[in-house]
Amino acid sequence: MCSNCKQTYLATSEFFHKHNGRNDGFDPWCKNCKKEYHKTYYKLKKYKLTKAEYKNMLEEQDNRCAICGIKFGDIFSRYDYPHDYDPDIDHNHKTGKVRGIICLNCNRAIGRCKENPLILINAVKYLQEKRKKEVKNSLVILSRYKQT
Repeated sequence: MCSNCKQTYLATSEFFHKHNGRNDGFDPWCKNCKKEYHKTYYKLKKYKLTKAEYKNMLEEQDNRCAICGIKFGDIFSRYDYPHDYDPDIDHNHKTGKVRGIICLNCNRAIGRCKENPLILINAVKYLQEKRKKEVKNSLVILSRYKQT
């Protein structure tokens, strides 16, 4: 049994890393828990955040992405690629200052727009304009259908 997540696994190298200093020869945490721990540890170390600061940021955001609003941990709620919605630490690339926690997908979007708000505003305008045209075209088609 994993001492962290309490899931029951066979005590084999398939589920646990080897640990020579332990009686059973295996780490007390399963490979999944160990992987998640290290992933979070290195993120926090990179951005010089404490666990408490990270948890406070998540709580302030209701454990949701500050941009798209997806709930972290609810990984299969929207798409087939769950890791695109893992929590990611957003920071200013010039100053290194942490801005908040957003999903990986939203962080990539900001990065691809070179963190330029004007590009993001133009993208929103573009999408709104195209949506209006699509609705207008749908209404024209619908009115033609009703006339026949």
